Amino acid sequence: MSENGTRRVVTSDSGEIVLNPGMGYMLIQRGHNKKRFDELARNEWFLAPQLCDKIIFDVPWSVIEPEEGKYDWENPEWEGAMQSWINAGYKVGIQVRGMGCRGTLLNDGAPQWLFDRGAKYIDEPGAPGGVPMRYPVYWDRLYLEKSRELAFALGERYNGNPAVEMVFPGFLGHYGEMHISEHTPIRPWVEAGFSLATYTAALHWQTESFKAAFPDKPLYQELGNLSYNTPDPDCETGPISIVQARELVPYLVSQGINLKYNGLGANWDRWGEDPFMEGWYVDYCRAYHEWVKIIVENISTFHAPCELETLRRCHASYTNRGGERQGVPETAIDTIHDDCFRAMENYDPLSKQLYLDQTRNAPEIRRGTLREAAKIVGYRLLPAELHYPERIVRKKAALLTSFWENRGAARPREEFGILFALLDGTGNCVWEQLTPPILPTTTALWECGCRVGERTELFVPETVQCGTYRLAIGLRRLSDHLPIRLPLPGGDAMGRYALGPVEIL
Repeated sequence: MSENGTRRVVTSDSGEIVLNPGMGYMLIQRGHNKKRFDELARNEWFLAPQLCDKIIFDVPWSVIEPEEGKYDWENPEWEGAMQSWINAGYKVGIQVRGMGCRGTLLNDGAPQWLFDRGAKYIDEPGAPGGVPMRYPVYWDRLYLEKSRELAFALGERYNGNPAVEMVFPGFLGHYGEMHISEHTPIRPWVEAGFSLATYTAALHWQTESFKAAFPDKPLYQELGNLSYNTPDPDCETGPISIVQARELVPYLVSQGINLKYNGLGANWDRWGEDPFMEGWYVDYCRAYHEWVKIIVENISTFHAPCELETLRRCHASYTNRGGERQGVPETAIDTIHDDCFRAMENYDPLSKQLYLDQTRNAPEIRRGTLREAAKIVGYRLLPAELHYPERIVRKKAALLTSFWENRGAARPREEFGILFALLDGTGNCVWEQLTPPILPTTTALWECGCRVGERTELFVPETVQCGTYRLAIGLRRLSDHLPIRLPLPGGDAMGRYALGPVEIL
C-alpha cells in the first residue's frame, strides 16, 4: 500500500515456533539410561516440525567422578549421549547432582569414595526391602571442598564450549534442587548441623564456586523450600521455607544467578493467584525478571492448555517438562494414563481436575500444549508494521519507520540490531545494513506486550546497481551477528524476511 511515495506494510504472526538463542522449550534427560539423538525415531512428534533446539543433561556426581580426581567425561550417561545432540545442532544445559533421585548406594548421588574419605552422610529409609537413601550433608567441609574441585573441572572443560548454553549448580539438595531431603524426620539433619546459617553458607560457597568456574556461562539456581522434613518438637530447628529464608533469592539475583522453578503442576501452598504455582515464585518472577532470566519447569505429566498463562505471568524465558522419567519424556506423552496420577491424587485432587480430566485419551492436546508453550516462552519479536519510501536514492539518507511487538513472555535481555537488506530477483542479498535501535536504545528492554517504534536511516551505496529489489527486514545479535528468527513466513538462512518492492535510483 502506497501513500505519498511511502509504502506501508502490515505483517501477521506466522504462528510458527521460532528457535532463538537464550529462550525456548527445552528437552531434558535426567537419571540413567539417556538416549542419544540417533536412537530416536525420525518421526517423533517433537522433531518435525522442530519443537526446540535445546536439551538439559544431568548426571550424578558418582557417575562423572567414580574415583577421586578421575573424570569419566565420555560416559554414555554424559558426553556419550550429549555429543550426539550437539552434533544434531542442539545447545545443551548441564548439571551434576550431589544427590540424585535414589542416592549414593544406587549410584545416583555423591560418590562413595567421598564418604570413605570422611565426608558426613545421612541414611534415610529407601523403598521397602531396598537399600537406604544415602544423602550427603551438604554443608560438610570436605563435601564443599570436593564439590568445588569438580565445579572447576567442569568449568575447565565446558566454560569455553559454545554448545553449552547454561549451567545448573547441583550440589545443594535432593535432585539438585534446594530441599535437603523429602518428607522425612528432621532430627538427623538438625543433629548434622542443619540451620539457616549453615545452609546459607553452603549456598554462598556453591554460588561463588560456580561463578568462578564458569565466568562466561549463565548460571541457573533451582529454587524450592530448604526443607520439607517433618518437624520434631524436641528440635530447636524446624523445616525452613524459602519464604522464611528471605535473603537467599535477593542474594542470588545480586550475583547475577538466574532462577528456575521446579514443579509447575499445582499451587501446593494455595497462596497467590496462580493455580499451578506457589505465590512466592510468581512474586519473585515479577520482582526480578528485569534482572535475571526465568525458567519454569512443568512437573505435571498431563500438559493441559490452562497452564499456559502461567508462563506469561512468570515472564518465562524457558520451560521444560519435569519429572525423573528415564530417556526423553516427550517420547512417552501418548502413554500417560490414570495410574500415573494416583500417587499424587490423595494430596492434590485439584490437579487431577485441571490436568487429567482435560487430557485423558487426548495425546494431541498434550502435544499441542507443549507446542504453544514453545511459542510463548522467551521473546517473540514481530515487525508488525513498516513504513518505507517506494524509491531510495543511493548515497542519500532514506528514513524507514518500523513498529515492533514482543509477543513472547519475556524480554530478550540481549542486544539486537535491526537489519535491512536488498534482495534481487533470485532472492540473493546484494546489500544490507545493520543498525542498533535508537529508541529506547536497546532491544534488551523490549518488554512482553510492548509495541516499540523505531526510525532507521538507510544509506544505499553507489555499488548497488539501480533497479527494483525486494526490501527485507531482520534482527541480528550484536555480539556475534547471529541471525534472530522472526515469527514471519519465509525467511532465508540468515534471517532476512522479504516485505515488499523498492526501487533504487
